[in-house]
Amino acid sequence: MPCYRSDFPIFKHYHKKKEPFFYLNNAETTHKPQVVIDALSNFYSKYNVNVNRSVMPMAHMAITDYERARFTVQSLIKAASVDEIVWTSSTTESINLVANSWGGLNLLPGDEVLISQMEHHSNWLPWFQLCQSVGIVIKIIPVTESGALDIEEFYKLLNKKTKLIAVTHISNATGCVNPVKQMIKAAQTVNAVTLIDGAQAVAHIAVDVVDLDCDFYVFSAHKMYGPMGVGALYAKKCHLHRMKPWKTGGGIVTDISQNHEPTWKAIPFCFEAGTPNVASIIGWGAAIEYLQACDRTDIKKHEADLLQQLKCGLSSIPSLRVLSHDQDTLSIVSLQSKIINHYDLHQLLLDQGLWIRSGHHCAIPLMKALNCSGTIRFSFGLYNNKTDVDTCLDLLESISSEYEKMLKIASKPTDEIGSIPQLDSGFADYLTELSETKDWRVRYHLLMKLNQKMPMNSDFMKCNTHLIPDCDQLVWFKAQVKIEAGHPILRIWGDSQSQIMSSLIVILTYYFDKQPVSCVQARLFESLNQFKFLTDLTETRLSAWKYMLSQIKNAIK
Repeated sequence: MPCYRSDFPIFKHYHKKKEPFFYLNNAETTHKPQVVIDALSNFYSKYNVNVNRSVMPMAHMAITDYERARFTVQSLIKAASVDEIVWTSSTTESINLVANSWGGLNLLPGDEVLISQMEHHSNWLPWFQLCQSVGIVIKIIPVTESGALDIEEFYKLLNKKTKLIAVTHISNATGCVNPVKQMIKAAQTVNAVTLIDGAQAVAHIAVDVVDLDCDFYVFSAHKMYGPMGVGALYAKKCHLHRMKPWKTGGGIVTDISQNHEPTWKAIPFCFEAGTPNVASIIGWGAAIEYLQACDRTDIKKHEADLLQQLKCGLSSIPSLRVLSHDQDTLSIVSLQSKIINHYDLHQLLLDQGLWIRSGHHCAIPLMKALNCSGTIRFSFGLYNNKTDVDTCLDLLESISSEYEKMLKIASKPTDEIGSIPQLDSGFADYLTELSETKDWRVRYHLLMKLNQKMPMNSDFMKCNTHLIPDCDQLVWFKAQVKIEAGHPILRIWGDSQSQIMSSLIVILTYYFDKQPVSCVQARLFESLNQFKFLTDLTETRLSAWKYMLSQIKNAIK
């Protein structure tokens, strides 16, 4: 297979800087080939005019390229007519357009909408808003224990009340490929309309909306080597003709007066109010033309080989759990570590030049179904190679091995509060260095080292009573006053599955554990001033830090 990497300037940039750059985050966004960057630059340097607003020669050039891109999108998904392609700002906006324009007119109280448990939030929230405003009923298609869509449950939920089925073609969190053609045929037996979220599909597989026979198909440019800020809605003409514009403004009417309903332009233009993202649409056309000039069959095989190489390598690292490992997946591997929090593992990999994604991937319902707060996600594009995978596996093996050793040498479990051993005299200097460091990456590593001071605690206090609320990582914390030698002394106990949160507990222990209550108030003020840098923490970690401080304040009242 040809090496497409040289077509993407970002790889040259990092090579020139001599910085490691292994990019496995293509499900979030893909990089742009030079032809796309040239198309954007060409528009701004040679035309830079609005479309459908001017008779200048430059405007004619812009309109020609702009509408040619619409034909290119039509060709990509094999739509029957170019009039079935509506420009939007994203996959998210495309779904919202359908929910508000089609759903607002066609869904009635009591009508049922089926969505799957694996959907991106973009394919959850618009329908739940209709649930509140219209009174529709949302039915959730569950996933199996391995993360695949439960097709048997889908058939059980499908009935004459079902008016819409909205499902993803490929899961953005696990890469599971759904049997959408089978589901579309089933939907038609009860006259239900179908919407397919193709955001993760169009870059990796050939999509034929006529063959699928879906009613709506939504996708965006930046997942397939095009610019950010532009997406498309495919909709059958029969629906577009019965839908009214959702967003209104300039460019979508031919006549308007005080006493009459506006005369809307023909489809699809009546749905494209305001100044469009002309440059990005033209750039998207260039991206699709670039992709169509490649051998997509070879690219699909290449990405499948990389996926298999990664999965095989991961199977030899016992502390890692791959989600949906036995399912039909495409271009994405999502995993959990049994010993390292996903955010912490993400940072350790990023420091070595491996760009990935961690978190819930805007798929919280799926994470809950799979009993995890988040995962590490690796996702492939046409420019990835075996070196990327080898580097990924080497780093995961090295980090996992290091942390397993740390766990083995940790202190024995204890049921005593204040189980962290006495910290050495150099700890104060260590904290000073931590607070004065301006490079957040250096600071992060210093924090991670503090985690080694945490012993392996028993589970006797790991209960909901001591669990910090509204934190996307499990953190337990307790502060209480005990009478020792006739004096009130503050004792602290804490634990977390996150290395960073464990490190923060170590800091609090140094400052407050075994301290007379009379001294704690002054130390609270001191710690708040010294550790202002903690505002660099993620929102939920900062919230947990503040919660622990509030627990200390409450304990000494």
